[in-house]
Amino acid sequence: MPLRHTVYCKRSIAAVTPEKLLKHLEIHDFWTLGEDYNISEEAVDVSLPLRIKNARPGKFCLYHITYGKADTRPIEIDRWDTEDQCRAAVDETIDNLTIEDKSQFKRVSDFLRASVDSVSVSFGIDPPAAMFAWEVVRCFASEFDGIINADDGEWLKIGDDYQAKPV
Repeated sequence: MPLRHTVYCKRSIAAVTPEKLLKHLEIHDFWTLGEDYNISEEAVDVSLPLRIKNARPGKFCLYHITYGKADTRPIEIDRWDTEDQCRAAVDETIDNLTIEDKSQFKRVSDFLRASVDSVSVSFGIDPPAAMFAWEVVRCFASEFDGIINADDGEWLKIGDDYQAKPV
C-alpha cells in the first residue's frame, strides 16, 4: 500500500499543469534536501531529471511523476474530478477527524470547511520518492493556501519560512 499525503487548499489548483509543477520542482537543490533523507549525492544524480505526465489529458486529475529508471514506481498526484466529489471527500475527512486537542480540531475542521480543492500525493517507500513527494506537497500547500494531512496523520501548515509546522 502506498504512502499518502493529502493537501486541502483554499485556492483552486485546477490550473496547475505538469509544466508549471515541474518548473516549480526544478528550483530545488535536491542534493542538499537529499541529506535530510540520507540520500547520497550519487543516488540523487541517478534520480534526476524528474518527469511529469498527465495520465488523463484534458484537465488536472491525475499526474505521474517519474524519476530515475523508467521502471521506477511513479509518484501519483490525484485530484478529484468535480467540486462535488471534493466537497464530499472533505466532509468525510471532517467526520473522521480524530484530533484530541479541541483547539487544533477546530482549526483543522474550520480550514477544511473553507477549502475548495484537494490533492493526494501517493508514493512508494524509497527515500527519493518520499523527498520528491514531500516537495510536491509543500508546493501545493504553500502556493494554494493549504494544510497537509501527512501520511502519519499529522496536520501541518507550511510557514513563511517554507517549513512545516503543526496546525
